[in-house]
Amino acid sequence: MKSQTMNESYFHNPIKLLHHLKDAGFTEKQAEAQVEIMSDYVEHEFATKKDLKNLELATKRDFKEFELATKKDFKEFELATKRDFKEFELANKRDFKEFELANKRDFKEFELANKRDFKEFELATKRDFKELDLKFDAMFKDFELRLTVKTAAIVGSIVGFFTILDKFIK
Repeated sequence: MKSQTMNESYFHNPIKLLHHLKDAGFTEKQAEAQVEIMSDYVEHEFATKKDLKNLELATKRDFKEFELATKKDFKEFELATKRDFKEFELANKRDFKEFELANKRDFKEFELANKRDFKEFELATKRDFKELDLKFDAMFKDFELRLTVKTAAIVGSIVGFFTILDKFIK
């Protein structure tokens, strides 16, 4: 058993305190007033073992509730994070697919435009060569005509020379 100090025994036994105060010279009324004040104070200000036990149980309950709520919150956070990551992953895949399709479409358009441009270049080059060929033919025919005329003139001059020479020699 625990030994109680004199002060502790008075708190638990107000009659003992009343007698002690009277023995110390307090009047009956003074001793009763002191005991009443002390009893009210003890009753309202000091925690009893029962109060402490209730506090301990309440604290354990609150801690358990907090622990469960924290686990629940963490689980919800984990699920939300997984869901968000999955949504991000799907959006990323969708965006990549859209990018890939747009890239293929753009490349196809570039390829078609390149083929069209090359075809236009090829046609323009053929047209330019045809024009040059026609110009060359025209220039060649003009040169041929001038050469023919000059050759005819030279031949005519030579024939004329030989005709005159023939007349002088005969």
